[in-house]
Amino acid sequence: MPNTAPRQNAPANSGSTLDPKGAAMFTRRYLYAAIGCVVLVISITTLVLRHEYQQQLAYWHERLTRIADTKQQALEHWVNERDQDAQLLASFLSSRIAALNQPVQAPKLPRWRQRRIDAELAHITDTYGYAGAYVLDRTSRVQAQSHGSVPLPPEVAKTAVRGADRKILTIPAPNFPIGSSQVAFINPITDLEAATAKDKRAEVIGYVVLLARAEAVSALLSSDADATVTGETVLVTAESGKPVFISPLRYWRRGHAALLPLPQSPASIALLQKRAFFGEYRDYRGIPVLAATRFLPQLGWGIVIKVDRAEALAEFQRTFIRDIGLALVLVIAIVSLAIAWARQLRLQRLQADVLAGKQTEQHLREYEKVVEGVEEMIVVVDRNYRYLIANQAFLNYRGLKREQVIGRSVAEVLNKEIFEPFLKTKVDECLQGKVVTFSMKYTYPKLGERDLCLSYFPIEGRNGFDRIACVLQDITDRKRAENALRESETRYRLLFERNPAAVYRCTLEGKLLDCNEAFARIAGCESREDALRFPVSQFYLYPETRASVLAELRERGSLADVEFCTKRKDGTPIWILANLTYLAGENGGPDLLEGAFVDITGRKNAEEALQRSEAQLRAFIENAPYGMFRYAKGRFLSANPALVRILGYNTEAEVTALNVATGVFSEASECHDLLEFCRQRATFGPLQAQWKCRDGRSILVRFSGRLATAPQNGHLIAEAIVEDITQQRSMEEHLRQADKMEALTRLSTGIAHDFNNLLLGITLNLEHVIAGTGATDTLLRQELEETLLAAKNAAVITRQLLAFGRKREMQPQSVSLNDVVTRSHDLMTRLAGDKIYVHTILDRQLGTVLADPVQIQQVILNLVVNACDAMPPGGQITVKTANIKLENAALDEYFTTPPKPGSYVVLEVTDTGSGISKEALSHVFEPFFTTKLEGSGLGLSTSHGIASQSSGYMSVRSQAGRGTTVKFYLPQADEISVARETA
Repeated sequence: MPNTAPRQNAPANSGSTLDPKGAAMFTRRYLYAAIGCVVLVISITTLVLRHEYQQQLAYWHERLTRIADTKQQALEHWVNERDQDAQLLASFLSSRIAALNQPVQAPKLPRWRQRRIDAELAHITDTYGYAGAYVLDRTSRVQAQSHGSVPLPPEVAKTAVRGADRKILTIPAPNFPIGSSQVAFINPITDLEAATAKDKRAEVIGYVVLLARAEAVSALLSSDADATVTGETVLVTAESGKPVFISPLRYWRRGHAALLPLPQSPASIALLQKRAFFGEYRDYRGIPVLAATRFLPQLGWGIVIKVDRAEALAEFQRTFIRDIGLALVLVIAIVSLAIAWARQLRLQRLQADVLAGKQTEQHLREYEKVVEGVEEMIVVVDRNYRYLIANQAFLNYRGLKREQVIGRSVAEVLNKEIFEPFLKTKVDECLQGKVVTFSMKYTYPKLGERDLCLSYFPIEGRNGFDRIACVLQDITDRKRAENALRESETRYRLLFERNPAAVYRCTLEGKLLDCNEAFARIAGCESREDALRFPVSQFYLYPETRASVLAELRERGSLADVEFCTKRKDGTPIWILANLTYLAGENGGPDLLEGAFVDITGRKNAEEALQRSEAQLRAFIENAPYGMFRYAKGRFLSANPALVRILGYNTEAEVTALNVATGVFSEASECHDLLEFCRQRATFGPLQAQWKCRDGRSILVRFSGRLATAPQNGHLIAEAIVEDITQQRSMEEHLRQADKMEALTRLSTGIAHDFNNLLLGITLNLEHVIAGTGATDTLLRQELEETLLAAKNAAVITRQLLAFGRKREMQPQSVSLNDVVTRSHDLMTRLAGDKIYVHTILDRQLGTVLADPVQIQQVILNLVVNACDAMPPGGQITVKTANIKLENAALDEYFTTPPKPGSYVVLEVTDTGSGISKEALSHVFEPFFTTKLEGSGLGLSTSHGIASQSSGYMSVRSQAGRGTTVKFYLPQADEISVARETA
């Protein structure tokens, strides 16, 4: 029993009042509570980690999906632009000409046209960065290609002839890494004019092929503002029902085997099921990745945007380790406290002070072993502020050994500036039995400044709380992440609120959930709160517009750059440019709409004004009576319809295809001289030049213009207005000739009048002398008679001059030229002689004219005599009458005066003689002008005078060696009466 007493007294000395049974029951309850706390910590940690994992997945889902949408839009836009380039090139006339250049169908193209087609193809490849541009015939043979083009892949030619539709072909790119591909855009060249009556469709005569460079697709895939360290964009397509890569692989190296997408990969799903996808899988390297896919139906491509799972979930892994460590510390703390309490109870039951102290020290040593491997820094400090325990994490952060810490005061290990004014107070507070938790910044020798979360737990000993357990957690990374998250949220919130574009979110019913100030301003509301009171449907100008937009959104999911008319709060209509997105409800929530738009009313009004201005300017140019053109480098860049008509062509394309120096100017040297003259001044003109029309006819033009510089390449461009002055110059020449004829008329009339008076005296005196001679056979009488005959002949010439000068009184009457020709037929036959045949063609419906029949007969005889003189060896004279409706003077007939439009009766005398030269043609109506060795030169001039007296005209058409046609125009009698009544 000696040992029993001390044990009975031990509890009394230790102050314990628990009996063994109560202590055992209390121990079990405390154990259950500890187990419950551990389960609670584990559950909370699991939920927090799961939530963090889902947030990370949602973040990468949204990020990769946004990148996939951006890449999809960029690829579709890129494909549409090149498809339009192929359609435009196929519509060129030069492409159709090149496609028809087959030995069986058409001769080989001229060298200059071949150079032009090659230059156009080279211009397209250089401007838009194609690897090559080709024109194929209907058998897929290359007829033209751009300079420097790579050889056309055989599969492109085979694909081109399989149909008449546009095609887009993806082919491997030679001499590039695996997956590098080129895209061929194939467009048929059609000939609408060759379509048959049964088949109205255009006939395919060839194909245009634009071959994109391999690096073009790679450049679109690599341009990503949100690039990651391990991120990669991959394109795949289906070949023989299996997916293959068609874009360069970031982690593939030369010498490695060719890789194929896995059967259950997102690439395979995107191609086979043709739908978007997001999830986790192993890529061609066998590494786990997160990926989002899109399918391009136009190309049959699948887009895969992926990032390594290790990079994507790096933040989650750090959070996982931190939370697990914290949970482990808490579990260890709970377990340790439970163990410590159990030991304390056991020590109380044993009622031994010495044994209790030893058990406490043993407990501390065990606790030290437990916390040694914890990531958080844990130390135990006694009441004298000396370190009792320090785990390895604390020593690593301080860069000290255990013997340099244990037993030393906190002030020696830490800076006094930190311990004395701050930490000492916290330690004293904890020694009073309080749990103290706070944060602070501390600068470590090697790690620099770190953010710490400190928790002080009091430890009770025999004499109360004599130690504290300090748990120091490095929260630098967590605070940085929290600060970055707050900054990101603040930045995006400011972007939402300060965005000049209107941004909003609403339900499908139109209830506005959120909007920024720009929305309220554009909608005409006083503030954002005012705008939230009204449904979105109130701002639509037409209800059917919103219905159609909603229907299209449900079908497509999103709309980009859609324009429609809305209205403000006060009803004022405005135009907006909007991007809209349809958001399906999550977890049973309602479907939502998100949108952003800008007010483009000003731009719309400006576009409409510009379109009206362009339409007016185009109408002015196209309807202008003068020709207008733009010229550079030897060709017309553009030509209006008036210029096309002046040159005698049908379309503007025919005119712009001409070489101006050789195809428009009559002399190429004249074109070069004018260009040199125009380059010396900013404006030029009016200048005159001889041009030639499509039919070879030469015209005289006058043009004025200016020189301008092209903004694209700095080349000089001439812009000018052209006027055809051929008719005007002809009228001026006729006017000068009429003035000359008037002067000659006055001169000849005066001479004829005076000479006629002289001849009258001479004739009378000669007749008187001859009557006085008496003898009839004397030499003197013969000479006097010959002199009288010569005087009479001179009188005849004088009377012709008087008739030419209009001095003879006319006796006009209604007469038919057919009657005058018939009465003069015998006289014409005698004048013609035996070698010349006279043929008459009389119009039975010939109208009557108001003229002197004697003068008309004189005109006929004069014309017949001139025709006979032009045919010494013989020939045929054709006298013809006809009715004619004269609008304009014929260009191949020479008139002294431009005739007036109206109804005329024409007398036409045609011979088969030697004709009249071009130089002599303008002088035939001049008095005393003759091309014969003998003749007075008054026949045509007298006839012209008679025509003028009768309000008529005369014209001559002749070529040297091809005969002459003289026409005598007289107005019909009814035309003269109408003119007099009008006057």
